[in-house]
Amino acid sequence: LPISSRAYRKLEEVIAAFDLPVRSGDAALELGAAPGGAAYALVRRGVSVIAVDPAEMAPHVLAFVGPGGARVTHLRMPMDEVQRAMLPARLQWLLMDVHLAPQVALRAVGRFAAWQRRNLFGAALTLKLNQWSFMDQLDRFIASGRELGLVDPRARQLPAHRQELVVAGLTQLGVRRR
Repeated sequence: LPISSRAYRKLEEVIAAFDLPVRSGDAALELGAAPGGAAYALVRRGVSVIAVDPAEMAPHVLAFVGPGGARVTHLRMPMDEVQRAMLPARLQWLLMDVHLAPQVALRAVGRFAAWQRRNLFGAALTLKLNQWSFMDQLDRFIASGRELGLVDPRARQLPAHRQELVVAGLTQLGVRRR
C-alpha cells in the first residue's frame, strides 16, 4: 500500500483543507480502515491508530512503527461490535470512511464520539454519495457534525474524493489547540 493510495491522499487532503492540528503523540480511531492507507498516513505523522474494519489490513501498515513508537492496532470486526473497553481511554481524532449510507454512518459514529467527547480534538467523516440525492441532505450531515461535538463542521469534496464528501471540523479542545 504505497503513499500514493487514495485513502492516504484523502486523509492528507482533509488535514490540509480543514487545518486539523494533528500532532505526533495523538491517538485516533479510524472506522472503515482497511487496507490501511489513512492509518498509514497518521502513523507516519506519529499518531497511534485504532483501526476498525472486518477486512484485512496491509501487513506493512501493521508492521510500521512511526515517530514516538506510533503503531496501528487492528480491531478486525464490524464497528457495531466494538465495545468501549476495547479502546484507549483517550482518543483525540475520530475518522470514518465506511460503505454505508451517510445517515446510517453518521448515526453509527455517534456512540464513539460520545465515549470520547471530553478528549476529542476533531473528526473527519467521509460520506459515500451513492445517490446524488444525498446532497439534498447536506445541511443534516453538517448538523450531525455539530451533534458529535464539532464547533463549526464543514463539508467539502476534495480532489481525491470521487462520489464522496467529507464532513470535518474541530471540537472546542481542537480549536484551543490550533
